[in-house]
Amino acid sequence: MAGLSLKVSKLGRLGRFVQFARSYGVPRAGIYFMNTTFFDLRTGLNTARSMPSKVAGVPPDLLGDSVDYLPSWTVTIRKAFRVVKQTLGAQALGSTFVDVGAGKGKVCIVWAQELRRARIASGDLLAVDISEVLCGVASENLAKAGLTGKVRIVIEDAAQLSLDEHPQILLWLYNPFGAETLSKLLRETYGRVVGIVYSNPVAHETVVSAGYELIYQEEGWHPNLSFTIYVPRNLRNPHSSALLPLRH
Repeated sequence: MAGLSLKVSKLGRLGRFVQFARSYGVPRAGIYFMNTTFFDLRTGLNTARSMPSKVAGVPPDLLGDSVDYLPSWTVTIRKAFRVVKQTLGAQALGSTFVDVGAGKGKVCIVWAQELRRARIASGDLLAVDISEVLCGVASENLAKAGLTGKVRIVIEDAAQLSLDEHPQILLWLYNPFGAETLSKLLRETYGRVVGIVYSNPVAHETVVSAGYELIYQEEGWHPNLSFTIYVPRNLRNPHSSALLPLRH
């Protein structure tokens, strides 16, 4: 049975590669592979395979506002880290890092690795998701990555999430839910969020209307390579003498 499972897993990886190659071409399918499947092969983690919200056990009344799990790309997480360091500084990186819609925990894992590599002392790292199934996978991944106890998993609806105990928050979003839930989250946390990293930023207007200013925009050939960075409109970083220009 183990051999059969391995064959099915390999066929699934090949199928995803072929499907991507048909849409974007073989060279770009290689980039997709390196940032998803190869990451898992190299680390022994389980992050690359997508999971529909219904399979993940999202409550039926919330399915309409949820988004299926898809893995963030490693290169995007690492580049976003460098841009945050350059634009907002080490102080922002030392804030509580909260990935809302964390799925299988990949963003927190890579972010923790980047913090260690940059020798920056971090605040708490929180992986928030409404799905107990995905949080269970995230817990296993954190254990394999040696981050049990260093990243806290929170099973919670983002619309009900309370982060009052955290005075400074750096928020990560990967298009995890609809605009209504996003608006509630941003209203609840406003005044404590020092910056937002928004991967695949489909709800830009919602973020801006919540009182945030766009300071960086990265547009890639695939949505998973695109991200934006926002700061509260009245809290531009005084330590950053020259914010990076917007990239289009």
